[in-house]
Amino acid sequence: MNHQTNFKNSDVLYANSKKVSCDGSSESSKHPLIYLNMGENDFVVCPYCSKHFSLNNSSSSINNNLKNKKH
Repeated sequence: MNHQTNFKNSDVLYANSKKVSCDGSSESSKHPLIYLNMGENDFVVCPYCSKHFSLNNSSSSINNNLKNKKH
């Protein structure tokens, strides 16, 4: 599955597990509760509301790379 969308890093929700659930959370994007599995990837995108979920340790490696570039 290839999702090419524009989103800010702040739009990513970080999870401690490769299995996540999504119900849209806000009134404007509310949808049935579904369960998503990242599988071999470190991320998954909700097919209903396009929320991006990323594995938590992926965010720490991204942050470390950003810190290293500042020095």
